[in-house]
Amino acid sequence: MERYARMAGQHPFPKAIKILLSTLAALVLIVIAGLLYLGTPYFAAQAGTWLTHRSGRNVVLQGRIEAHWWSLEPHFILHDVKVGNAEWGSEPTMFEAKQLEFSIQLTQLLRGRLV
Repeated sequence: MERYARMAGQHPFPKAIKILLSTLAALVLIVIAGLLYLGTPYFAAQAGTWLTHRSGRNVVLQGRIEAHWWSLEPHFILHDVKVGNAEWGSEPTMFEAKQLEFSIQLTQLLRGRLV
């Protein structure tokens, strides 16, 4: 009976709440770190390398990348973008832009529609 009397004054879920809050805080920190990393030149260089391998063209992202995530249609801005031409092309650069903006429609992407 004493054991139940001691437990009656305690909140039944303090450990579970601490674990939940710690997990949420860790997720928030990971998201913030990821968003900060997205704007670094290192990420831009890595993204340019990935795009080069995927496209077969030399893609260079010399500037920063801005991301506006907080909607169902995230918006991205790439600064100082260059895409190299094919070897047989007359010019070394096929495409160059000071600023390239695009959005992703998450609802369409989740439905499997790629346009």
